[in-house]
Amino acid sequence: MTAQVIVVGSGPAGVSAAWPLVKAGAKVLLVDGGTAVPLPQGEGSYFELRTDQQSHWRFFLGANFYALKQAGDVSPKLRVPGLAPTFAGFTDRFPVAVEDFKLFGSLARGGLSNAWGAGVAGFTQAELAALPVPYGEVRRGLQAVTKRIGVHGEVADDLGEFFGSGFHLQPPPPLELPAQVLLSRYQRQKKIFGAFVLGRGRNAVLTEPKGDRLPCNLCGLCLYGCSRKAIYNAAFDLEELEKHENFRYVPRVLVEELMRVGEEWEVRGRNLENRAPVALRAPAVVLACGAVGTGFLVLKALRLVGIPIRLLSSPVAAFALLIPNLLGCPTRQESFGLSQLAFKLSFDPKLYAFGNLFSTSGLPPSEFLLRSPLFLPTSRRLFRYFLPAMLVGNCFFPSVFSRHEMELCGDGSLRISGGYSAEFPAIARKTHKALRRAFFSCGAWLLPKSFRVAPPGSDIHYAGTVPLRSSPQPHEALPSGEVAGLPGVWVADAAALPELPAKPHTLLVMALADRVGREVARRLKAYAKGRIPND
Repeated sequence: MTAQVIVVGSGPAGVSAAWPLVKAGAKVLLVDGGTAVPLPQGEGSYFELRTDQQSHWRFFLGANFYALKQAGDVSPKLRVPGLAPTFAGFTDRFPVAVEDFKLFGSLARGGLSNAWGAGVAGFTQAELAALPVPYGEVRRGLQAVTKRIGVHGEVADDLGEFFGSGFHLQPPPPLELPAQVLLSRYQRQKKIFGAFVLGRGRNAVLTEPKGDRLPCNLCGLCLYGCSRKAIYNAAFDLEELEKHENFRYVPRVLVEELMRVGEEWEVRGRNLENRAPVALRAPAVVLACGAVGTGFLVLKALRLVGIPIRLLSSPVAAFALLIPNLLGCPTRQESFGLSQLAFKLSFDPKLYAFGNLFSTSGLPPSEFLLRSPLFLPTSRRLFRYFLPAMLVGNCFFPSVFSRHEMELCGDGSLRISGGYSAEFPAIARKTHKALRRAFFSCGAWLLPKSFRVAPPGSDIHYAGTVPLRSSPQPHEALPSGEVAGLPGVWVADAAALPELPAKPHTLLVMALADRVGREVARRLKAYAKGRIPND
């Protein structure tokens, strides 16, 4: 098939850009690493695996004790043996050197959506003030993507407007007892909180069937992958795209550079199996391989060597809550392992932190035992009593507090250095104190020394390396998404975001990618008719 568009990356942004192109009849090649991440098999539950199977340790720890070897990583999903293929090989095959920065990426089919938390949110016009895109277009994209992937949430609580109204939402799953108690106490006295707001989480997880995807059955295995396909994964969209004759998927290719050849772009890389060179040509290229990968390819195509550019991320902290009144309550056999509740903590009208609260019932005990200061036998007895009364949380901060840089080196490799702003430690301490007071008023204790800020990059919310600007400079993009100085090359992932709020941004990225796909399709039709369209 002679391609009209090459899409690089099969994550949420890549498939979202490909959909409108394929529907418009364009001939599309989608290329990426293509590592398979198999879904778990069977209909078992977390509780059953823990209690009924002799070899359950292999599922939770891995045959080679993979989970224990990753003990230094912040997020539990980085220690799940079944998710190892999601992250495998990225830093080994990608020519990058990092300093004070935790770098994660994916060469997998479906990208990082194989291992994401599935949290999503809409955005207000004020939050997108730095984005040179008409708000109505973003809003329509958000609505379309929400309906396509399936999202559950609540619009009638205090976070309904924060997450966005006017979206097609499925009902949220039932809350577990600790989350019920926390939310009930908040609702009885919420007038005292002011800057702190608590409500239901919003997730790209089905609670009602959608096509061949089945709704959540509260098995508690969300962290390990969903055999029912309830949790959205871009690989599901890729399966649907492959049913179209004008779409072809080219896996096991690591894209290394873009070269202009006549009126076309040549995407050059190598096969990950045999290292053989690969070259694919098309008039248009859509980059959706992550903020780091997309930024790297743009810097290389523009030959911007030795020029540091900003890499955005959302600093993140983790913490644990204990509800003393629930100590000793029975272990739950049914659970939902992703965000049960969410919160917003405002610093001023334009600046806030955002976080999620999760049940402990889907987390392996090793997550807690490894961090206990007590001897292992004592810790096991203690946590058996404590865990049913606990929630764990994360807290994200906006990218204004990140100070990361990315630079293309003369040898063609990439250098990334990380850091936080000078103001961030004080903001983190202020947030810790405010959350401790707020949760205490709801009957929960934020456990001492559990509030820990993760190292730079641990959030994996990377953005901003090819930002959309009204008047773009080198390595930036026009409002349409076309990269300045690289006509025919488009950015369709988080690299396009000029700023990164604290709330989840995947839905926004997918909406912008959908917009890019529509614009590229419009351009192709105009060129086919002999017209040169306006930007």
